Amino acid sequence: MSSTQHNEELAAIFEEMAALLDILGENPFKVRSYHNVSHIFSTLDGDAAELLASGQLENVKGVGSSTIEKVREYLETGRIAAHLEIRSRLPADILDLLQVPGFGPRKARAVYQKLGVSSLHQLEEAAASGKLEELEGFGRKTEENILAGIELVKKHKGRFLWADAMHVIEPVLNALSSHKSVITFEVAGSLRRYMETVKDADILAATSDPASTSASFLDAAAPVKITSRGDTKVSIVTSYGMAVDLRMVSKKEFPYALHHFTGSKEHNIAMRGRSQKMGFKMNEYGLFRVSRAGRETPVKCASENDLFQTLGLDYIPPELREDAGEIEAAEHHVLPHLVRREDVRGAIHVHSTYSDGHDSIEDMAVAARDAGFSYILISDHSQSAYYAGGLKPDELKKQWKEIDALNRRLDGVRILKGIETDILADGSVDYSDGILERFDCVIASIHSGFTHDEATQTMRLVRAARNRHVDVIGHLSGRLLLQREGYPVNHEEVLKACADTGTAVEINGNPHRLDLDWRWARRARELGVRTVLTSDAHRKETLSHVFAAVGVARKAWLEKKDVLNSRGADGFIAALKNGS
Repeated sequence: MSSTQHNEELAAIFEEMAALLDILGENPFKVRSYHNVSHIFSTLDGDAAELLASGQLENVKGVGSSTIEKVREYLETGRIAAHLEIRSRLPADILDLLQVPGFGPRKARAVYQKLGVSSLHQLEEAAASGKLEELEGFGRKTEENILAGIELVKKHKGRFLWADAMHVIEPVLNALSSHKSVITFEVAGSLRRYMETVKDADILAATSDPASTSASFLDAAAPVKITSRGDTKVSIVTSYGMAVDLRMVSKKEFPYALHHFTGSKEHNIAMRGRSQKMGFKMNEYGLFRVSRAGRETPVKCASENDLFQTLGLDYIPPELREDAGEIEAAEHHVLPHLVRREDVRGAIHVHSTYSDGHDSIEDMAVAARDAGFSYILISDHSQSAYYAGGLKPDELKKQWKEIDALNRRLDGVRILKGIETDILADGSVDYSDGILERFDCVIASIHSGFTHDEATQTMRLVRAARNRHVDVIGHLSGRLLLQREGYPVNHEEVLKACADTGTAVEINGNPHRLDLDWRWARRARELGVRTVLTSDAHRKETLSHVFAAVGVARKAWLEKKDVLNSRGADGFIAALKNGS
């Protein structure tokens, strides 16, 4: 950890404690005390851990014995019990209210206590309906300001799609790859773990010349703001609004720093606990064997794999590092053999100019072949999707005729006949059985009626899964990341229906979807539900979105055998039809 990161984390925790206590209406002197302590750590000269170890933290004005104990607790465990206790007394989302300009803890307390409002969505509904005017100090103008502020928050949530973040740092990665002083480098943090959205980007480089490396980084990134620049870390804000940190270490430090800065925080805490029980000390600078007398001896690790092996573990892929059973699985040698990009043989869920796609079937097929796929499933929209040029039966016949002709002419790629059929309000789909049975693959998705309640949405999806002609449930939750929450649905019930019927679920690689969410995709695997990794491509260039779906699948612990389009075309079709 950098010389300031402990301080930054502690400052954030103390500030959050102050805000939560203020919302709870606690003693204002206590609130002010936590605000003050937060300010102290945000401006502290020197690392909190080093100051605590040397005894100098006790000499910092405004830091009392209670604060010292909390700092020690955090440095040892990664948590502060008092902080967790305060958080447990309020809904998890209530701090989001404070993101609205001019909406402080006292206003948050009023809307929570009087109206039960504890999230941005609830606040928006209350303001839009005029309910806030019932509260003392809230008028129509206040409501208008709150609504405007919420729109601003939604527009600038401070989170970025995984794919967008990777695009932002691409020039930096290119610069580092060609820099003569850079020995090796890696994307770290939540990007390396394939989280669907991220707050910022972390890059770690082993370099023999930090000064020239940081200069090259700044030149490639073209930042709008440099927030810090030192010998080991450069922090910037890009024109896209995303913060990017470059951390520079020696080749010897790289494996330890890479593991640490990849995270997650929960994984790191668990790993540190394991190392302590085994007689080691572990941090971003190294792994040290600790004698009974307290003497620390460095343990040489040339790679992350060496680090894991020293602690009696198989190598844990970055995507799994969420403290969700991966350490135990690594200890007992039962980690999954995660699906890889090269395992995906078929480009599934692809649209063409027959509905709302940009490119012809032939162009999409050739592009898929050139990208290494052996087959492609054309799955344009069905007739109910009039807004997307959904296909009437006569248009389907024309499309099938073209596909047959292309399959006779094209080498190296096979075109399969599919459809993305709409799930209607009652859970039925919008073609007759006679038409549905002629497709190689039927993907059924919800594209309308998002405002139905959970019971209705669940019924629609379960009924679709039980339709003998439906092979795959598409983008199950309907979410659009950073734009729209998914409709309410009982994921467990739908997945169990898919397990019962042999219906597969889609992991949609569109960066705005990444749906099924990785957490539920892992549950699908546990239930024995098969998955299909798709691009939902509407143009040639987005066929590569399937590789984002691979990232989700890896994070969900999926193996090659769990993914139907890791099989050849005949095997894929057979698996869909017989549930194998």
